Amino acid sequence: NKSIKGFILNKVLVFARQQGNLSLYSPIYKNRISKNEKLLIDKITDHSGENSQENHAQVRNRIDMDASYWDSIHLGMRRVVEGKSYYSDLGVNVAGKTGTAQESASHPNHALFVSYAPYEDPEICVVVRVANGYTSDYAAQIGREIYKYYYGLAEESEIITGTAGTLEGGQINGD
Repeated sequence: NKSIKGFILNKVLVFARQQGNLSLYSPIYKNRISKNEKLLIDKITDHSGENSQENHAQVRNRIDMDASYWDSIHLGMRRVVEGKSYYSDLGVNVAGKTGTAQESASHPNHALFVSYAPYEDPEICVVVRVANGYTSDYAAQIGREIYKYYYGLAEESEIITGTAGTLEGGQINGD
């Protein structure tokens, strides 16, 4: 079970890495963990703040495409989010892609949402995966709450209540 959880976490981190690079039109960086490489850690410090280890990213591959293709991808991702009523009054422009992953016919689909904001000048990438979450609308709504928290668009007590919220609509297997 531990290895399955690690595999799933790694896949979500891969989505985040790829989405972050896509949003910035940048190269994709190496994502392997070995004895000498750290994932998503640029430096390690001790309790006094002294650097004990620095890590540098290595370019894994680069996608060279005409800017018009990148622009079309970004516009498409923006339109996906613009089509979600629950993002209409967020206060920051988000671009993203929803999706589901089927595990088996006897289990609900896993819900996925990969995104970045602000659309005009990306600074954060958010990836949400809800195991057996039925529909990606649920993952996208959770993503909205993360953006509200990150950008201070709502009081923390409104976002973090200690209970599960009620999510809007969502078409089952509608992705």
